[in-house]
Amino acid sequence: MKLVIIFLAFCLLSSPLYGKKLYKYKDEQGRWSFSDKPPKTSRQVEVRQIKAEPKRYVWVEKTGKKNKSEYFVINDYSGPVEIEVLFETKSNVYSNPELPKRFTIQPGQSDTLFQIASIDKFKPWSFSLQYRYIIGNPSIAHDNDAVYRPPFPSNLKFPIYQAFGGKFSHTNKQNQYAVDIVMPVDTPIHAARSGKVIEVNSDYYNSGTKKHIRAGLIA
Repeated sequence: MKLVIIFLAFCLLSSPLYGKKLYKYKDEQGRWSFSDKPPKTSRQVEVRQIKAEPKRYVWVEKTGKKNKSEYFVINDYSGPVEIEVLFETKSNVYSNPELPKRFTIQPGQSDTLFQIASIDKFKPWSFSLQYRYIIGNPSIAHDNDAVYRPPFPSNLKFPIYQAFGGKFSHTNKQNQYAVDIVMPVDTPIHAARSGKVIEVNSDYYNSGTKKHIRAGLIA
């Protein structure tokens, strides 16, 4: 009997990347502004076509026998991630351990995390899996005494363009508590506290912000 396996991956920190347009214009104060959405302005707007190349950082792989598959995870980040795996559909199959289940994956390749097999090998069986992940180790507790610095040199000051719950683009769970700071091009970016940067993304055009650089920090 033919086995059908479908993987659907949802990353909590990344949006799908497509070829998009970048809009460049000067605002009322004469400052350059950048957006992935057509701006509502009477000023001259420069439009550039942007091609964003997707990169996979975390994915599920399969090995083992046809009637009893084993699954492991590749983590291409330099820090840990938590991944949740669940059945989207299933018929005449079981998993060991039972799904849905969350796993913490260190950088590199994990050991076998779970197995999927048919309950009755003489009957048709099929399933589809869904997984999603987030950067970081969920067992690490927040330190209320930690001091966070602004992400730029301490002798400089810059205005906040958009803060918590900003109506322009901070409208979902991923960026509800983000803060957008207006800084000139080539301003040095400093870490908020000591740690290891595990990702920098300069092609995140779905955010609607001017120039988005995303960095994960593992203390």
